[in-house]
Amino acid sequence: MSGLLTHSVNEILRRLLINNGQGTLPTANGSWPIGIERHDTPDNCVTITETTGRSDGRTMTDGEVIEHPGVQVEVRSAIRNTGFTKAKALATYCDESIYNSGVTIEGKSYNVINVSRVGVVMSIGRETPESRRELFTFNAVVTIVQTN
Repeated sequence: MSGLLTHSVNEILRRLLINNGQGTLPTANGSWPIGIERHDTPDNCVTITETTGRSDGRTMTDGEVIEHPGVQVEVRSAIRNTGFTKAKALATYCDESIYNSGVTIEGKSYNVINVSRVGVVMSIGRETPESRRELFTFNAVVTIVQTN
């Protein structure tokens, strides 16, 4: 159940992953920066975008629609095996480590109840035909509530 969220689900998941050491802010110039939009540099990075979510219907008592927003996690790397390994590590982290995880952004608090993958990590090929950077993705739906 998501309700109205002050921040986008991709921003919330991005901050949660960064806070738990799975990447860095793009401005930190660290390894594996996690953004919510694509950038030209560095070669090794993660981008989280919104994608199709899932509706679980609505409640009988008040008609509230139960929705789970969707995200796509994209990993880009100059070395194929490095990118695949990072994508699998992020997928495993989402599967096994995110459970009732709190995150605060600009004074707004969220509880990420879980991240449920809807498929496997897959290669989508090179960024462009001329590029040597490989892309890997996985999609998930998120159960999240804003607590303040």
